[in-house]
Amino acid sequence: MTPTGDLTSPFSVPEDLSSAPAVRRPAAGRPVVRLIDADESSRAAARHAPRLLGPEEWTRAVALRRGPDREVYVTAHVALRILLGPLLKRHPGDLPMGREACHGCGAPHGRPVVRGSRLHFSLSHSGRLILVAFAAEPVGVDIEQIASSQAVEQARDALHPAERQELDTLPEARRPRVFTDIWTRKEAYLKMLGSGLLRDTRLDRVGTGRPGSTGVTGAELTSVPVPSGYAAALCVAVPV
Repeated sequence: MTPTGDLTSPFSVPEDLSSAPAVRRPAAGRPVVRLIDADESSRAAARHAPRLLGPEEWTRAVALRRGPDREVYVTAHVALRILLGPLLKRHPGDLPMGREACHGCGAPHGRPVVRGSRLHFSLSHSGRLILVAFAAEPVGVDIEQIASSQAVEQARDALHPAERQELDTLPEARRPRVFTDIWTRKEAYLKMLGSGLLRDTRLDRVGTGRPGSTGVTGAELTSVPVPSGYAAALCVAVPV
């Protein structure tokens, strides 16, 4: 069963936090996804950031060398907090953000969490676009700009053998789009697992979304509608 829900509505960081539109709390099998354009939200996000972001978020932001990268990171994390606040009935600046323990090594770099909350969420950004997903179950979301032909050739060995085979049967002009579709599904799936790219990306056949192209269990993968030049995917855990 493909997840149903709010896939996907635009969101802009408001000038006044009290005017932020409410987001419904996700129900089982009905995730909520929001799309943020950094070009529209970065100024408001920069004004809110000193009062909302925590020390770890600031440390990560400062470590980014390119100004546009810092701008998108700050916008993404301010938007995430503004969306989370009403869902958890807390001020966005008073959310104890953290990470679950990694299933492999036990270090705190698993799925993102708000400590003390059972709400699941995931965040991704690429170029100037940001996606945030909320779900009642473990969830992963990924957005990517469409890969270049050169990038496809360089990264194709990171795919599952069946995914490589499917990609190689396509006309060269179609490969960048299909590769990016596969890759967003793969990253969304690995985020849902909590392993991220620490897990070998060749192990799991997430496919293109074509019937019969997916070999994973315990997860539902779906494409997320995003503007031209991008691809995005959502993955929600389901009982096996």
